[in-house]
Amino acid sequence: MARTGTERFLYPLGRKTTCLEKGEVIGNLANGRVRVKIPKSSDCSGCEHRKFCDPFGSEHMLVEAANELEAKTGQKVEVQMVLERRTKAIFILYILPLIFLVLGAVIGNALDPLGNKDLSSTVFCLGFVILAFAGIRSYAKRAAAKEPASGPRIVRILDSS
Repeated sequence: MARTGTERFLYPLGRKTTCLEKGEVIGNLANGRVRVKIPKSSDCSGCEHRKFCDPFGSEHMLVEAANELEAKTGQKVEVQMVLERRTKAIFILYILPLIFLVLGAVIGNALDPLGNKDLSSTVFCLGFVILAFAGIRSYAKRAAAKEPASGPRIVRILDSS
């Protein structure tokens, strides 16, 4: 099948599924990485991962990608992204923080260090949710460091602006 330049592709890479998206480099980051703005298209509505790109419904995605090809700000690029398994992503993004929220409420209520069970539960809930998201961020950084090829990366520069 010939590539027309306007198509999006999903294809397996080993056991992982990847997709190719076109976007524009909007900024340079540390460690050979760039920020890429990728417009959402009609293809996004059929993708089972669409809620994870931006759960708030923006018209574009912002991704941090490895810049091995040394793309410059303003250049159009093609970015390859590995898609997580849906069940794992749902658990990490939604269920894990919910578990920490409930755990914080139960522990705060049981310990009652502030002398008011409601206040203690609220403070512990907030603390545990913050702890959950800090853990998720740490997990994501460790996973990216362990397998750098699994993160978004620029695979082709489409123009030389």
